[in-house]
This record gives sequence, C-alpha cells and structure tokens, in this order.
Amino acid sequence: MNTFLISLNRLRDFYLVDENVQDKYIISNIQKCQDFVVKPIIGEDKYNELISQIDNNNLTLINTQMLDYIEPVIAYYVCGEIFYSTYKIKNAGIEDANSNRFEEIKQISKKYRNDSEHYATILEEWVCDNSVTLTERERSNNVFNQGIYLGGYKSNHKKYGR
Repeated sequence: MNTFLISLNRLRDFYLVDENVQDKYIISNIQKCQDFVVKPIIGEDKYNELISQIDNNNLTLINTQMLDYIEPVIAYYVCGEIFYSTYKIKNAGIEDANSNRFEEIKQISKKYRNDSEHYATILEEWVCDNSVTLTERERSNNVFNQGIYLGGYKSNHKKYGR
C-alpha cells in the first residue's frame, strides 16, 4: 500500500476537492505529484525518511514542518489534475459540443497548476533555508544551467567594448 503525504479527508476538508470526485482520480494524482514534484525537491533520501516516519507514526518536528509546506503543493496539483482528467475521461468523444467548456476546464486546471508551482518554489526555499540535505546528484539537478551574470567577474575588456 502506498503512503501519501496528504490524506483524502484533508483534501476534501481544506481544499476544493468535492465529495463526488472518485478516490481513484485523487489517489493517482497524489502519487504523481509526490513522484514528479515533491521527491525531486526534497531529495529521495528525505522523501523515504518522511514516508517511513509517516508509516511508523513518529514524525520529527522538522519533518512535520516540511509537510506543512508540501501539503499545498500536492493539494493544488491534485485540484488542477482532477479538473482536467475527470472532464477528459468522462467526456471522451464529445469534443465539438463541449469545446468551450473544455477550454474553460483547461484554464482552471492551469490556474491550479500555477498555484502548485508557486507553492513548490516556497517549498524549495524552505528546503534551502532549513538545510535539508540532498545527495550530490540531487543537488546538481537543482542547479541553474543558464548563463546568468551575477556580477563579480573580472575581465580584461573595457566596460563598453574591447
């Protein structure tokens, strides 16, 4: 059995997940968010530690705090995904009659995904601020690869031109 970092009850009580949404749509999206979003941010070792502590009902204070930051990432991700997936699955083959409705659903889904991404950024900052350890491989995956100039580079060239 899978361990989740947020419960179905919590999603239904505190976020916009209605009682009529079947658990299978919610559970698959919780797992997907944990695998694709949360685990890369906190690192596999920390992720496994969290799962183990949840399973054994012995969360440390720092991991309890981390779950407070993880919760909205998962919640808004799930909200965005269930809007899109439940509509698409239940209305397969009815493209023309519902095309305006489908575009509206896509916009709502995108809004929730943006919210989830914003909360993921907050989680990333919390992970850095609280020295949550990542392996060397995980750290290298979280590094910017773009050429961003932050100053401090000394060159033999004049300021404007060569």
